[in-house]
Amino acid sequence: MNQIVDGHFDFYKPLAASFRILFHHHRANKSLLNQLEITDKIEMVSTSNRFDPSSLVPFLGLLFMRVESTQASYVPHEIHSEFRTLSFERWWSEEIVISDSLRHQWTRKDLVAFAADQDGGSHVDPRIDQKYYQLAYQNSIGWKFFQGGESHGRDMDNPVPVSLWQIGIEFLKSLELSRRKNPTLI
Repeated sequence: MNQIVDGHFDFYKPLAASFRILFHHHRANKSLLNQLEITDKIEMVSTSNRFDPSSLVPFLGLLFMRVESTQASYVPHEIHSEFRTLSFERWWSEEIVISDSLRHQWTRKDLVAFAADQDGGSHVDPRIDQKYYQLAYQNSIGWKFFQGGESHGRDMDNPVPVSLWQIGIEFLKSLELSRRKNPTLI
């Protein structure tokens, strides 16, 4: 995890591809969890803060910002004592986990699909969704880090890698809790 927290995001696209295999169920594509017939048997852990659609401030529900004297970076929530459980469908495709300064919103499913299907996780599309491109590569969150008396701050890094890392943490905790309730589940 230190590599992701320290800004080395080399693994986030293959991670998104793995999540796509596990979770994404669409027409002819059946997710691994669906094939195992356990999608409805797992309570998914959500560590995301609750999204307020009336807020004008960008929202990053799965991560914190760590600010030090010389840098700022995104870090995953990890699992703290407070979390809630959701149905798989609500966790995967309904709960908003990012909203940028342009009011674009993403669910876990959106982040995984764009990173895996367009941005090099499984393959690279000739065109990446503009909203995703703005989030991942143009800092549409809009946050900057200013050091000392700098007049031009440094854009914050891409929040997608750390958000995907946190999705993995949530999934592992979900499996742990579900196995405690039903040891024969998996």
